[in-house]
Amino acid sequence: MATYEVARETVRSAVSALANEGLVTPLSGVGTVVRDLGTWTCHSQPGDAHPAWGEHHRG
Repeated sequence: MATYEVARETVRSAVSALANEGLVTPLSGVGTVVRDLGTWTCHSQPGDAHPAWGEHHRG
């Protein structure tokens, strides 16, 4: 938050969006871990509305 000067809710929304895409996994008592990109498949398509961004993703 301090590094990028953003609100806590902005960070939460970003982490939630990353989790929804399968890029990170929140682990209770550990934190949030980044997944191996070799196992990731993008679920969004260019032009899809993205809930965390509030606008169209132009990929």
